[in-house]
Amino acid sequence: MEAPLETRRERKPAPAAQPGILAGAIRIGRIAGLDIRVDASWFIIAALVASSLLMYFVARLPNLPLAHYWIASIAATLLFFGSILIHEFSHSLVARSRGLEVHGITLFVFGGVSLLRGEPRRPGEEFAIAIVGPLTSAVLAAVFLAASMNFSSGSLAWEGARWLAFINFALAVFNLLPGFPLDGGRVFRAVAWKITGNLRRATRVAAQVGAAIAYGLVALGVLQILLTGQFLGGLWLGLIGLFLLSAAHRSVEQVELREALSRLRVEQAMRAGCPEISPDVTVQHFVDDYVFKGGERCFFVAENGILQGLLTLQDVRKAPRAQWPSALVKDIMVPFESVRSVAPSDSLFDAFEKMNQEGLNQLPVIEDRVLKGMLTRNDVFRLMGLYLEISPSGGPQEPGA
Repeated sequence: MEAPLETRRERKPAPAAQPGILAGAIRIGRIAGLDIRVDASWFIIAALVASSLLMYFVARLPNLPLAHYWIASIAATLLFFGSILIHEFSHSLVARSRGLEVHGITLFVFGGVSLLRGEPRRPGEEFAIAIVGPLTSAVLAAVFLAASMNFSSGSLAWEGARWLAFINFALAVFNLLPGFPLDGGRVFRAVAWKITGNLRRATRVAAQVGAAIAYGLVALGVLQILLTGQFLGGLWLGLIGLFLLSAAHRSVEQVELREALSRLRVEQAMRAGCPEISPDVTVQHFVDDYVFKGGERCFFVAENGILQGLLTLQDVRKAPRAQWPSALVKDIMVPFESVRSVAPSDSLFDAFEKMNQEGLNQLPVIEDRVLKGMLTRNDVFRLMGLYLEISPSGGPQEPGA
């Protein structure tokens, strides 16, 4: 069942939909205009990192008070994830400097991700946004290495700073692997994009390399378990490989979806015959004759073919029941100026992005204040299925062309 069309009178615009495990991330703050979120999976990895560091410090420096180990491990864990946050900030800030919209940053079990709207428009943008991450991690490694020189050799602070220097250097090197969607894979895609002049082809090539690296990590994880008996280390490598494999496939699908939707128009997917009511109908009459009998959940208020506003069941519930016999639809409707809509000539990609940003499942299609129809997510998916059937090779043609 589709949710009713909502307006922005009370709800704030939602960020673009996040894939998979990131969809339920918790907002913990806002820095430099970017929302910082933490996925529930982050707490699992944070606890594992802290406990691993605790054992590491105990092995390196035995016979210290237990509280010292805990303080050092928690501090190093927070600095580690702070480093990941700075890494992602570098991506976000460069993206914003290039005119791309960034919704925020999310920390999760495999590190962090900057939530950009859409893809870079040129290979140079892709390269700059991608390469700054590993460079930032390398700089952080140098900073922690320099900081360790200010501590006594063999102290907890020295060990912690040295570990942070090593882990940031390792992150820089790992992210430079040419497997999409790692930073190195995006650098590789930028180069391939520059050579081929085709983003989708470059994405496919980069994703294939990324899949090969992902399978390699899974194989290394299995070998580590079988040959060394290090179950947790091997399992972790395997999970990272599977995550990269899934992310590579998803990235290709997103690029293909974006390109396909950009070539299709709203008028090709919208449905006509949306229910309309007069603004002078009483709320009681509307509930009795339209809601209960028709089963619809939202209605367009129009007079002489001109759209006046929108009425949903949510608006009806807000009106006191005692006023239903006398109150008119126009008294409780959402006025036209507050209704989010698209035009028939808009691209399906722009319409789909608006749905994601506004947290909507459907949008009215309006031209010169005249209602032309309704566009729902299912309509977008239906046309996409038709497009893929007609154009199995992904050629840039429209249905029926």
